[in-house]
Amino acid sequence: MRERLGSLVSGRGSTMEQIVIASQSGDLNMDIACVIASKEGIGVIEKANRLGISLEIVNPEEFREGDGLADQYGFGQAILKVLRKHGVTVVMQNGWLPRTPKIVIDEFSNRIFNQHPGPLPETRGMYGVQPHATMLYFTEMTGRNNGTEVIVQRVHPEFDEGVIVGRAEVPIYLHYD
Repeated sequence: MRERLGSLVSGRGSTMEQIVIASQSGDLNMDIACVIASKEGIGVIEKANRLGISLEIVNPEEFREGDGLADQYGFGQAILKVLRKHGVTVVMQNGWLPRTPKIVIDEFSNRIFNQHPGPLPETRGMYGVQPHATMLYFTEMTGRNNGTEVIVQRVHPEFDEGVIVGRAEVPIYLHYD
């Protein structure tokens, strides 16, 4: 049985797009079941529509309680409803910024992953382009170019605390990055 991937995205969706292309070309033995976007008006929406991937928006801001704190249970239930509806068997956070509710992590235990665009622990707590920008700055300031890396880790209730299951070195080209 082929895995059915649910991709959680908060931005442009460039990684999700490459995963879909690899799946559709047969290079990745996985079906892309759905994309969950964390808000309206972000790039992943256009990409998912163009690629013919089901997309739903689950905005964490719609799950704020009277005290302004996030209702993690309600937010998690909304995410799970979409993932279940599409028969998702594995989840990947591709530039997902909200804290993933524990009930989602528990339901997809050992089957929910996060990508991080920089080495850990050096770029712990950073997101988006921050990890890569930090490594570029370090290289430029010190004159030491050891490159950077991207990692895939299991999602943990605390940011960047999950077990690393894969990593790849990435060279830094100061004049091109």
